[in-house]
Amino acid sequence: MSPRRSITVTPSALRIARIALALMWVILGSGVLTPVTVSALTVSRSDGSWSDAGPDTPTCLRYINSPSTYDENIVAYGRYWSPLYYDWYCPGTANPNLQSALGFLGQSSLTFSPSQPFLLGGITHYNNVIDASSPLQHVQLTIDLRFRDPLDLTASFPFTLRLDDTADDGDCEYGMTTGQNCNDRVWFEDTVSNQSFRIGGTDYVLEILGFQASATYNPNNPPVNTFNTREDHHDSANIFARMIPAEPGIAVDKTASPTSGLIGDTIVYTYDV
Repeated sequence: MSPRRSITVTPSALRIARIALALMWVILGSGVLTPVTVSALTVSRSDGSWSDAGPDTPTCLRYINSPSTYDENIVAYGRYWSPLYYDWYCPGTANPNLQSALGFLGQSSLTFSPSQPFLLGGITHYNNVIDASSPLQHVQLTIDLRFRDPLDLTASFPFTLRLDDTADDGDCEYGMTTGQNCNDRVWFEDTVSNQSFRIGGTDYVLEILGFQASATYNPNNPPVNTFNTREDHHDSANIFARMIPAEPGIAVDKTASPTSGLIGDTIVYTYDV
């Protein structure tokens, strides 16, 4: 918290403040400082890239972050069983058909209004049987939105995605697939981005609403922020999001001493920021 500051306000200063306030109301009433209302946003493409998997470096960690915005980007880890070598083997490149992997595939031609839910993209958990001494428990997924209207605007939003790759011991917190095999879980650790962008004089952030099976938003069965996946399966879900106004980051508390007085009296105002 900032130190408390005492400010003495004289009667002449109060008169000047009243005049300035009256002028400000006139300007606001004229519409000169009124923010531009954004009715719709158009995104040519959403994309997502992976980075910073942890907490330690996962076993056989591999990334595929293609420059193209029209293919799936992959983060994969773990050794797979190789009948050829009769041992657990670490592939040279990310292989979602052999490793445990997460894939993000973006969407094209999105049009939505601020605060309106929209389909951000799809995620797949390639839940293959692996061997790993160091598991992947979290990874950063950075969402890039390339806007067509407003033209040539690109905004990036980093999120942390968590993965609980459970031990297949029959003690299954998220349900059982078959035999001793347990389901795993994927979820967003943070659902509101810490990055914002400005359109029409308003700062917006991206809010993740969650996962949903259908590609059509259903308000009666809204998305949830957990996605359970079956062992030895490739399960997919749709991610819905929305753009919302950023909340102000500064709060100011004003107090007066004394709380009232006559003309000519000295009043001390204290501001806590």
